[in-house]
This record gives sequence, C-alpha cells and structure tokens, in this order.
Amino acid sequence: MTQKPGFVATLTQLATVCGVSATTIKEWKRQESCPIGESGPYDVFAIGKWVGHRDANLTGNNRQKRLPLGDDPLLAGFDSPALEEYRRAKAALANLDLAQRERELIPLERLQLFHAEMAHVLRQASDTLQRHHGPEALAIIEEALREMDRKRNDFFGTDDAAGTDTESD
Repeated sequence: MTQKPGFVATLTQLATVCGVSATTIKEWKRQESCPIGESGPYDVFAIGKWVGHRDANLTGNNRQKRLPLGDDPLLAGFDSPALEEYRRAKAALANLDLAQRERELIPLERLQLFHAEMAHVLRQASDTLQRHHGPEALAIIEEALREMDRKRNDFFGTDDAAGTDTESD
C-alpha cells in the first residue's frame, strides 16, 4: 500500500525514519501529547516536531540526538535510509512541478488534446480535397491520419487518446 508523502505505515518504519528502536517508539507512545496514534499511518512531520520540542526540554544525559527542533525534519540534517529516499522523491516531484510551471514539460492530456484538434483540422481539409480532387485525395489523408494515430499510440502507449479516431466525423 502506498503511503502519502511524509507518512509511514508501521511503527517499525517510523523507528527507522526517526533513527531509534521500536522500543523507543513504544516509550514515546506512552508519553502525554505524543502524536503517535494506536495504528498507522504515522505522520513523520508531526512526530519529528514533537520529538524536537520534547528533546529541547530535556537536559544532560536525558537528552538524546533525535530529530532536531524545527518544522521540517527533511531540512534538518537528520538521516536514515527511509528519510533519504523520501527526500529524493520529494526533490524529484519538486523538479517535475518546476519544469511543468516553466513549460519545459507538457502534461500528456494536453498533448493528446492538441493531437485531436490537429486531426480534426486535417479531416476538415480532407473534405475540401475530396471535392476538388476526388475520393483518392480523401483516402490519402485518411491513411495519413491512421498512420499518425499508430505513431501516437506507439509513442505514448495509448489506444484512443483524447478521442482521436481515424473515422470521419
């Protein structure tokens, strides 16, 4: 089951992300105001913030190095394999979002819609060609549209993207 970013499903995963043992997680659960519920998914951000505030109030040997105080444990320098994987995924999503906003990426649905609109324009032109040059001209355009659909299907891996079929309207 895929979890939302910033959440883990089990106490074992939570312990791995926090860099502590499962026993420590169970001890935290018994403390007042701890945001660890009875069952997952567990909010890593809320728990990290709670640990940071909790540890800020501990002194001497009672203070342990865990998640640092702050609102975003991803930026705090805390490391674990799961958290590092999450950081990479979050960075990849941010890069994709930026590329799309800067118009370096175009959503597939927009490309499919554009393809459908261009196919419609060609079909309208084929009617004119048929009137002026006979049914052979229409057959050439229709074959070109079918080939365009085949190439689109090969490229995008779709069968009927945005309703672009090769039949005349």
